[in-house]
Amino acid sequence: MKEAEMALFAVARLEVYKRDTKARKTSRLAIGTGFFYRIGKDKLFLITNRHMVYDEEKHHFPDKLRLYVHSDKEHLSKTKCIDLKLWDKAGKRLWKHSSRYPVADVVALEVPLEEIAGCFFVAFSKDDILDDNVYLPGKAINLGLQALVLGYPLDFYDRMNHFPMARMAGVATWPWFNFDRKPCFLIDARLHPGMSGSPVISSRGTIQKKNETEGANASKTDQEIYLLGVFSAEWVSRGGLPPENRSTFNARLL
Repeated sequence: MKEAEMALFAVARLEVYKRDTKARKTSRLAIGTGFFYRIGKDKLFLITNRHMVYDEEKHHFPDKLRLYVHSDKEHLSKTKCIDLKLWDKAGKRLWKHSSRYPVADVVALEVPLEEIAGCFFVAFSKDDILDDNVYLPGKAINLGLQALVLGYPLDFYDRMNHFPMARMAGVATWPWFNFDRKPCFLIDARLHPGMSGSPVISSRGTIQKKNETEGANASKTDQEIYLLGVFSAEWVSRGGLPPENRSTFNARLL
């Protein structure tokens, strides 16, 4: 993706709901963040955290997810809400998660194209992911890399344009190695509830790109921004650090 500002249109504010059939009442259980990810021309997914849609430990079992997307490019105050069912009538989940890393706190929900037709949004794709082994050879995420986390902390945002907030973060552990045997890496940031599922992107000009024509050691700054991962949760230190000194971590997009 060329600009971080365009990534704002890839991020959506989320709400999850549970219907109580006996009481005939629908309750909002949580708010969070998600972002669009496209596979080919015909598949569009919403990426967010698994704990947003299913958390057995906390007895969190919503049955509907609502996302908000800009419905008019010229008038950004106008949005459309799209409801996605999380379970079918037979009780089968309608969201996808990694079979390779079942513990990864990342899920994907397919967004029907007819539901989002006419809306203004952008989507990440595999071309925006840094992976030396597959997609983008010659580019690397260095320790201390400056990154942005786009989301809705404490459900705080500009009610006029509905854009997410951008919080600063630094890459704290080498992303190509699992941290503490978990498929994640740490970022050093001050984040808040409501940012679960936020995309973590590189700041423009912080990725180094090897220049093969000028030798193996030559490099130049890449002006594009890339999707580094998905913010998941706070990492609680075994040393018992107070909250203001804790780091947060984000699961890799799998």
